[in-house]
Amino acid sequence: MKITNKILPIILLCMLLASCNKDNTPYGSEYEINGIELKTNDSSKDTISASQFVIKMLLKSDNKYAEEYGLEPRLKSKISDIKVEVLSDGLHPSIAKNDDVSRFFVIDDQVYYDENDYYNYYKNGLYRTIPEYVSRGVIKSLKPVLYFTNQTRLAPKADVLITDTLALAFKVELKLENNRIFSDQISTVLIP
Repeated sequence: MKITNKILPIILLCMLLASCNKDNTPYGSEYEINGIELKTNDSSKDTISASQFVIKMLLKSDNKYAEEYGLEPRLKSKISDIKVEVLSDGLHPSIAKNDDVSRFFVIDDQVYYDENDYYNYYKNGLYRTIPEYVSRGVIKSLKPVLYFTNQTRLAPKADVLITDTLALAFKVELKLENNRIFSDQISTVLIP
């Protein structure tokens, strides 16, 4: 009995120490981005309000676990740039076809975006400009979301870009530090 009373606290202490030891090794192998796919927030509608226009970027991976469940494995080559180009005229008089319009988008990857889950739609984390997002060097999901600001500049009471119904096409280009570039295009009709 006395031996059991002495061994039991030692066993409990060992179990406690083992549970406190955080293992930071990722699940699965490192992953690499090997493609990009774009979707709109509501592809079932013919027109989308410019103030609610969202581009969902689906980053393809060679690691199915990372693609399906999140980014516990580490990214081999970090994202070095994301560029959004407009492929059609009419967005704004000062903006020509094939211009970089990244400044009109903010990005978020804090939660998975689900158009049917309104709680998560409004619960998104901190929005960042694209340069801020890239400079962090860490992405939390392979499903980041680009929100169109519909503003000529990111400021209170800025002028709106979309003042009339407009058919637009966008190209998103993602560049990795290893100089691989992936891109996809998307078309939509935006209304004021």
